[in-house]
Amino acid sequence: MLSQPVLMGVVVVLVAALAGRFLYKKDTEIEERRRAANRLAGVLRAGGLEYVPDFLEDYGVGDYSGMAKTIHKAALLLENPKHAEELFDKAVDKVLAARAAKVK
Repeated sequence: MLSQPVLMGVVVVLVAALAGRFLYKKDTEIEERRRAANRLAGVLRAGGLEYVPDFLEDYGVGDYSGMAKTIHKAALLLENPKHAEELFDKAVDKVLAARAAKVK
């Protein structure tokens, strides 16, 4: 029969292996979310948006302080209705131009 220290050692190794597997899966999930955020940032930037892609790129590299700065900068700029309208018009113009190019 196995002694108690040997049995405890086997249990510890099994628990460590299961914990490692769990953490590896979680890390892979996080990496996939960050890759998706970077892909979405490229699509949104191509669509004419400015601040959302910056935010997503910061998230993609794990720069949480950069995310906060981007949110703050966007909030300050969007407080001015004229600037917000200009940004919106610019994005709409890019989308309409892309749609028109597809129709031709």
